[in-house]
Formats: sequence, structure tokens, C-alpha cells
Amino acid sequence: MDRNCVSTCPPRSYSEQGECKPCHEACETCTGPDQKSCLACAPGHVRVVDLDICLQQCPEGYFEHFADRTCIPCQRNCAGCQDRPDHCTSCDHHLLLYQNKCLASCPTNTFETDDYRCAPCHESCETCTGSNSSQCIRCPSDRFWYAGRCIGECPAHHFADYNQRECIECPPGCSECNASTCISCLDDWKVNIKGRCQTQTSDKCDVGE
Repeated sequence: MDRNCVSTCPPRSYSEQGECKPCHEACETCTGPDQKSCLACAPGHVRVVDLDICLQQCPEGYFEHFADRTCIPCQRNCAGCQDRPDHCTSCDHHLLLYQNKCLASCPTNTFETDDYRCAPCHESCETCTGSNSSQCIRCPSDRFWYAGRCIGECPAHHFADYNQRECIECPPGCSECNASTCISCLDDWKVNIKGRCQTQTSDKCDVGE
């Protein structure tokens, strides 16, 4: 600063031992020479509220409150957020983004994508590996799993397992069955006394024994 005598230091300077010294370039007013001494930030700078420092833009993990030019920290586990601390746009490592929240695992009816988000399953699936109807893992209570799909009725030669919610293939020769026995057989097969189907010409044990 020059050697003129003044009653107060000019803008962007501070008084130290009777001398006016320049603030850091990020400061409009200050109490010292570094960024952490800013009382107000210079134009084009924002204040990071929890670090009490002026920067040109908000660091990662903060969002800018434009009305007062401040950077507000995102909530815990958010790597990035928008408009408010709990509105996450990305998550810390190993967490998954779902409806702007960061979760340890995807909820029911969603699946994990390659970019660490939870996307909705097809409406027919309860859990899944993708968004298509052929990518179901588990089905809702009114449907049964068959070849990757959740269907309302099992196809021929299968019975509905209500506990596992899946279609189980009948034993060989059965055209219709339940969990333990054949109800009817294919052509040229017949039900034996053990509830299994065997060929009409067979005089041996039923198929599968």
C-alpha cells in the first residue's frame, strides 16, 4: 500500500500495526492476508459456510445457495446434492442413489444399474436384474416365476409352487401334476400306484426310480 495517512483502510485491505495491507484476492473485506480471513467474499466468489473460506466455486459435496452466494455441505453419504442438503445427485463409494437418497442396497421392485443407481423393475417382477419382463428374480404373491418371467398361470407340464412362487416342471411323463403326484399322463403313459407316470408297455418300476 502507499504511504498516505488515512483514517480507515480502503476496500480489500485491512489494518495491521498502523499499515493497510491487501486482502487475499478472494476477499472483499478481511481481517488478514489469507482466504480464511475474509469477512465478505469478492465478486465471483462464494463462501463455504462450514470451512469459512471464499472460493470461486463450490467444492464437491456442496451445493450453491445462490441468494446469499454460499456453499452448503450435502448431508452425510451424499457425494453431490442440489437445491438442499438431502437432495442427493450422487453418493459416496459403495452406496446407491434412489429417489435422491443414498442407500446401502436397492429396495424391492428396483435393481442396481452400472452407474450405481436403483432403477425400477418391470411391473410384473418383485425383484429383478434389469427392467425387462424377462429379467425377474422373484415374483409378487399373485404370480409365478418361469424362465425369467413372472406369469399368472404355469404352462403345461408344470405346477405352481405357492411357497417359492415359481413353476416347477412335472416328473417325466406327466401332463398335469401337483407337488407330489401326477394327475394325468402324456399319451402312451399311465399313472401307477405311486402317483408317477410310466409307459404303457413298461412292466418295471416307474420312471425316475
